[in-house]
Amino acid sequence: MFLKRFYVFFNIILNHLFKRGSLILLITFSLQSTAQNAISETKIDSLCHSVDLPSIDSLLLLRGEIEFHKVELRWQKNYRENKATLLKVLQEIERLAVSNKNPELEIRAALWLFYIQEGMYTPAEPMLGYEKLVKRAENSEIFSVELEARQWFANYLIKSKDPAIVESAVLILKENIAKINKKNDRNLARLLLEAYQTLIGYYYRLDDLPNAIVYSKKALGIKFPEGLVLVPGDPQIIAILNNLGVFYREQQALDSSSFYFRKVINITSRLKSSVYYEIASGNLGENLYLQGNYKEALPLLQVDANLITESKNWGNASNALILIADIYLREGDLKMAKQFSDKATIAAHASNELKRLGKLYPFLSKYYKTIGQPDLALAYADSTIVVMDSIKTQNNEFYGLKADQLFNEYQLKIEAQEALLLQEMAIKKRDIGLLVLLLLIISAYAIFRNYHLKAKLKEINLIKEAEQAKDELARTKEQLDTHVQKIIAQHNSVNWKKIKINSDEQWEQFLELFQKLHPEFIYKIKSNFLSITAGELRLLCLMLVGLDDLNIASILAININSVSQTRRRFMRKANIENIHELKELIYSI
Repeated sequence: MFLKRFYVFFNIILNHLFKRGSLILLITFSLQSTAQNAISETKIDSLCHSVDLPSIDSLLLLRGEIEFHKVELRWQKNYRENKATLLKVLQEIERLAVSNKNPELEIRAALWLFYIQEGMYTPAEPMLGYEKLVKRAENSEIFSVELEARQWFANYLIKSKDPAIVESAVLILKENIAKINKKNDRNLARLLLEAYQTLIGYYYRLDDLPNAIVYSKKALGIKFPEGLVLVPGDPQIIAILNNLGVFYREQQALDSSSFYFRKVINITSRLKSSVYYEIASGNLGENLYLQGNYKEALPLLQVDANLITESKNWGNASNALILIADIYLREGDLKMAKQFSDKATIAAHASNELKRLGKLYPFLSKYYKTIGQPDLALAYADSTIVVMDSIKTQNNEFYGLKADQLFNEYQLKIEAQEALLLQEMAIKKRDIGLLVLLLLIISAYAIFRNYHLKAKLKEINLIKEAEQAKDELARTKEQLDTHVQKIIAQHNSVNWKKIKINSDEQWEQFLELFQKLHPEFIYKIKSNFLSITAGELRLLCLMLVGLDDLNIASILAININSVSQTRRRFMRKANIENIHELKELIYSI
């Protein structure tokens, strides 16, 4: 009996001690865990510093596109060397942004993570990863983030070899540009510049040099916020200026081309280091070569050729080396021609660019013909044909893209939706007016009935008063309708004679007014006459609004003879014999 009681008592003591021990262990573990968390946050700040990021507290205070972009530029400088550390830090920043309810930092961290680990959502399907990123950015409702995600997606799509995918990329870029211009926010200037630069490359790839030039000049005209204005020495500005030189050269406008190359050389010569000094020198040298000025061309081309040892830019170097070799061949120095042709061959093959081989092979054919080796000359001539056919096939894949047409349809859809919204608002206002009028009539009738019941003797007088009230209301309604019609007429009327169209900006302002009255005219005229020029289109628009030649000449700041010449040129394209038929065509569209 005693032993039994002792056993029960012993068990009670043991249970008590076990519970107390467990509680102590739990408290100890909690304190240890808290200490570890505190250490980890300190460690994260240290890691942030190691990858040139601000502290967590500073990041949580960031607001707006410009502040976040400055941070982005800091870590992008050397992120490849610190990729693993940066990935860990950004994941922690995203987690802390969620816990601190900071949606802008959260989505920015997600974008940065995607940047350093492209396709992170689905490594096997990058396209799906980009689509998810864009969707997440749109859900964030942060305008600049949405634009940036769409820009990245477009940059990815435009590299595709599928014309349909390239079309979708161009449409995204043009939609971004339209949204940014509508927003009219200088803080979005960086995103606008990126969109323009991508389109410049796209149009150059299509050999659409006029559009490439237009978008290059638009990029140069972007207005940046104070403190962030791009200086002439900025690499982006230099690249655009150099590209303009290339575009004008391919249009055979060598004077305009040389102007931009000299501008780049002048800017970069004052910088400590710029690869564009060598590139622009080589480009200017090529212009001088094309003009037959070999003496001045040779040293400039040699500067460009030095890129082989300095920056490994094999494409530009091969071009310069080919031209140098050709100059020596023309001058009869076969030894130097051979020396530089060998270097050019190495550089052209190292570049992996068909267009470089397309320049190399014709020269080699010419060289071997000159030194009396017709077999090799013929072989390189055949190789030239193969390469040029490959280049032509590659380029033709992207001709006939409908991106511009799709964007115009998108714009028309947006404008139609806005017009429909305005129409619906006008109908609602009219319905409200009619409802008020109806209530007034009902009120008048109720008053009339009330008086009729109360006093039979005043019935005749009340009827007369009601009829008078009804007539007065009808007159009021008529006056109101007349007034509304006058307001609408005033809204739609434009004094076209006072408009001036001397710049792209004025033309855009004119189009805003014009397309409200004739929303489908420009689209239809372009569809019916694919070769119509910008000048012919402007003339037809001004004729449609009823202006004569004198007024049109004044508006466009040209002489009246130019107006007549432009009209005759279009009439020949349209197979129209007289102005009467031309007007019938315009008014029928």
